[in-house]
Amino acid sequence: MKDEKKTKKTKSIVMTIQDRILFPQILPRETGMIDAILKKALMDKVVLTPDEIEKSGIKQKEDGKVQWKQVGNTDKGLELNKTEVSFLQKAVEEMDKGKRIVMDMLPLCEKIMEL
Repeated sequence: MKDEKKTKKTKSIVMTIQDRILFPQILPRETGMIDAILKKALMDKVVLTPDEIEKSGIKQKEDGKVQWKQVGNTDKGLELNKTEVSFLQKAVEEMDKGKRIVMDMLPLCEKIMEL
């Protein structure tokens, strides 16, 4: 019997600090248990580390807005499997239907839909 390697088809996305800060807003707030597990796994992939927060000077201002310094290459490349891509695209489609996409989110939404 021939040994065959199973290859996992993944898609790559490069996320900026802004993308990673806005990312939770794209995900559905309420969901079933399986989707909640998927949501948590996605959040774990994009989370900003304490080191990244410190190096980029990320701070939340009194008005709730988040600011940071652009220092070096702070982009993060992620590999997403077919299930994750589908979940994210569905989330963006739902936001679009509800007219909940704000201009700051547009670049991230476009990246997701291009996967």
